[in-house]
Amino acid sequence: MGIKKKTMVYIRSTRAMRTLHWMMMVSLGFILRPSFYEENVINLIFPLIAVAFLWQYTTMINDIYDIGIDRKVHPDRPLVSGEIEARTYRNMAYFSLLFAMFFSFLSSFFVLLMSFLFFSLAIVYSVPPVRIRNKWYGSVIMGTASAIEVSAGYFSHFWVIDGHFFYFTQPNILMVDVLILVFFALSIAPNITAYMDYKGDIEAGVCSIYTVLGKERGKTVVSVMLFILFLLPSILFPTSFNIMLGLSLGLITYVMFSKYECAKCVFTMYFIELIYFIIYFLYLK
Repeated sequence: MGIKKKTMVYIRSTRAMRTLHWMMMVSLGFILRPSFYEENVINLIFPLIAVAFLWQYTTMINDIYDIGIDRKVHPDRPLVSGEIEARTYRNMAYFSLLFAMFFSFLSSFFVLLMSFLFFSLAIVYSVPPVRIRNKWYGSVIMGTASAIEVSAGYFSHFWVIDGHFFYFTQPNILMVDVLILVFFALSIAPNITAYMDYKGDIEAGVCSIYTVLGKERGKTVVSVMLFILFLLPSILFPTSFNIMLGLSLGLITYVMFSKYECAKCVFTMYFIELIYFIIYFLYLK
């Protein structure tokens, strides 16, 4: 297979919205730093690149072990269609991991440590014999990994300039509160896309909230959890407008998912709320 075709397969394997999520988690952690307004933007650039490559590795490894499910629900993916061999695809994933660790190394010891933790979670989630992707509680991996990337943004530091490889920023109360919030909120998120995998999960024996409770009942439970999720940021910043915003976006999300199964609508509402509260924290509070 030529370089051009491999590049196209690599690009098509990117999950753009989810990559954006991870980059926003890193950015959120960076914004929470007490010295944010005096920070050099280069301290943010390298961990953003690192998490993009790290997520690409995670995605590709998961594709390799999800091929049985993808044959039923994602027949257009490169491994399923036979467009690329598993060995080549795996090597591309390894190169992504290598780049991720290189940029993590440039971002300080603690970012490198966070990337190793993220990598370990990816293995636990996707790779047999553990593979908790097949367990109903597997969604906590998303919440844990999101909290890890917030931490990576908080501790990032391009140490090549000043030699402070072990740069450390003392965590504050707000940062701890956000980590807890992110963990619980994002532990719910994987159940959104899992709805589309229901048929494949049933046949593959995967234990998800939908295979345990039933497709429709599971969808109702997830819709309620999503509504609650959109209210959580107003706990940290409880103004009348923030509460009304959370209620409005939560209600829209509830309807979009429970009635129309629109995962893209959910993620759109999520990004709207996340961007608003970042702006609120920086300029409006």
